[in-house]
Amino acid sequence: MEDKLFFTATTPGSGKELHYTIPPYDTVHTYRVFDLAFGPANSNPEHFAVIGDKLLFSAVNVNNNAFSTSNGYQLWRATQPYHDEDSVATINPDGSAFPHNLMAIGTSLFFSATDGVYGAELYKSDPPYKSLFNLSRRRY
Repeated sequence: MEDKLFFTATTPGSGKELHYTIPPYDTVHTYRVFDLAFGPANSNPEHFAVIGDKLLFSAVNVNNNAFSTSNGYQLWRATQPYHDEDSVATINPDGSAFPHNLMAIGTSLFFSATDGVYGAELYKSDPPYKSLFNLSRRRY
């Protein structure tokens, strides 16, 4: 994974989606990971973090596809070879959670997001990155 470069790109058929390139970093070695927003709509993937063979990122679920029940920005993951994706969890069931500031520490992912009620809070997700824990609501 250390030689893969992840980025967003826009194409007429699939909109703004997640891509990657490998050495020698040319068009022959550049691939679209998937079309999360289906068709020409944009999923606008951003805020990438790589942990092992997992890529975690924020993206818009435009079409309420089978992987998530919420529109708006949520946390997603892709596993090598990056031809499919999966929603980690729906943080804000009523809209965008805006996951950002993704940081990998060891095998844990830390990030900020909003559940639509309390504003931006600190979250943590551990392998296999299918759930998360809100660290901000701990009571002292």
